[in-house]
Amino acid sequence: MVKDPALGSPVNWHLKYDYRWLSILRPTENLRSFSLHFPVEGTPEPLRYRANFHVLFSGQAPSLRAVSIRHLDFPLPALWLSQLSELRLEGQFSPDVIIESLSAMPSLEVLEIPNLHDAGFSYPQRPKIILPRLKCLITGGPLGACLLDHIIPPPGCGLDFESPLFVVDQDLSTTLQVISRYCDSYFKTYNPNSIKLSLSSTTFGFHTPCKSNIPPFDICIENANSFSSMSSLFGPFLDCPIFGVSSILFVADDGLAFLPSDPNFSKFISLLSSVRHMKTDPKSLRYLSQIPTENGITFFPSLQSVDVDLIYPESVAQVTDFLLWLKPAGGSIQSLYFGYDSDAEEPPINLDLSSLEQFSGLEVHWDHRHTFVDLQPQNGSTLLVRFLLFCLMNVDLYTRLK
Repeated sequence: MVKDPALGSPVNWHLKYDYRWLSILRPTENLRSFSLHFPVEGTPEPLRYRANFHVLFSGQAPSLRAVSIRHLDFPLPALWLSQLSELRLEGQFSPDVIIESLSAMPSLEVLEIPNLHDAGFSYPQRPKIILPRLKCLITGGPLGACLLDHIIPPPGCGLDFESPLFVVDQDLSTTLQVISRYCDSYFKTYNPNSIKLSLSSTTFGFHTPCKSNIPPFDICIENANSFSSMSSLFGPFLDCPIFGVSSILFVADDGLAFLPSDPNFSKFISLLSSVRHMKTDPKSLRYLSQIPTENGITFFPSLQSVDVDLIYPESVAQVTDFLLWLKPAGGSIQSLYFGYDSDAEEPPINLDLSSLEQFSGLEVHWDHRHTFVDLQPQNGSTLLVRFLLFCLMNVDLYTRLK
């Protein structure tokens, strides 16, 4: 896609053999933003065999500020790179060439290079690169980690890093050391009020919400062979000042038996001392309620409400176990929200909430968007129930346990 400033809108050229592609070889005085994305198979025929193809815009694009090119193989460095504030590249670009190009880009604010070619990479010999205006860096993989290590960004530079599907232990160790530096700088500069932690047997994900005034800090590390431990993955965050986080979305899949006994996991959870609201599901709460509470460590002292999705009859026991664990761990909540937002299955009809009566003053809310659900208290229960119907086939049940 090429953005034509004269037309004020993108011009889409879909034909692989359309010779209008040759216009990108000519000088351009007014072009400010250039976006050209090809499929993985690469360069169209009219460009592939041109003798002068090695010089995009004939080296003359004085107004160019933002460039996004995918799978168009052209030699770097290029003269017009020096004035860019945004560069997004995907294709067979070697780290040596990228690093050489970046050394002449002092105005760069956004850099996205999701993959790098490893041919002939002389990592130890390359000098560090100072990018004084860099706000966000998007990359991934072991060679992406090398790129991170070579760049010296300003404090608070955002990071979006995704590992390859297969992780080698040595590569992972090097990657985590580099991520630690970015993590420390980011959280000393910004104070995001919410985070997302998503864990599965093959994926570790840490994310901050997208906001216009705060760059992202997103880490996704995958291992197709399944993790036997995630202790090292929590390492970069343990010395970061994440005390200002007030909301967390925590989702952990089945099959993580090692998680509750992991000291780095429990230390990470103990850092969330300012969290007031948590959104999760019953199986994820189960991992939290199994964390040992000895040694005087406090967990969730500020927690006020928990929003639990996908409730089934057995879920009430899992929620109860979490609330019982929370008491000696240092906290107690005021509001509990049960939600069922699935079209695939019918919601549970008979839920026994009597185990929640031991938590004096706890408010319990039920919300299901598609079906009227009547939760009947057990015989002799002091559970008070009232329904608030706020629209047809939509119910919010509010219960106060006295």
